[in-house]
Amino acid sequence: MRFFYLLLVFCSPVVFSDDISGDWYQSCEDDSGYHINIPKNGHGVIEVISNQIYVNTSFHTKNNEVLVYYVSPEELGRGGMTYNWNVFSTVKPIAKIKLKKSKEITFKWSGFFNKKNNSYEIVNDFFESKNNFSHEEEMYRCN
Repeated sequence: MRFFYLLLVFCSPVVFSDDISGDWYQSCEDDSGYHINIPKNGHGVIEVISNQIYVNTSFHTKNNEVLVYYVSPEELGRGGMTYNWNVFSTVKPIAKIKLKKSKEITFKWSGFFNKKNNSYEIVNDFFESKNNFSHEEEMYRCN
């Protein structure tokens, strides 16, 4: 019974404290870079490819990281409609976030895990649509 309780505590959606929730940017000097919002309630929307793919997500904590999970498509453009969204896992994280300092996080994008062919998809497309964004990016709270 103790194991179940710990699993529930560490893998359930959380209400984030002010140290991680809020808006995070690639750069505080230029607002043209990528931006992510980590909501306090643990549920949000992530822009994957601008004007093409926006997905509903859930944020969960595990081992001092925030794991981001795909939930469902929120808004799809023509390019986003070419994917079969039913084959993407909702239990494998699409990204990981780690708090480094009070105003700095590391955002690591993985992509969407395809359950049929056991591989990640939309990995490089995410980065190609962002200016100077690597697979692991430092992001900052600018206010």
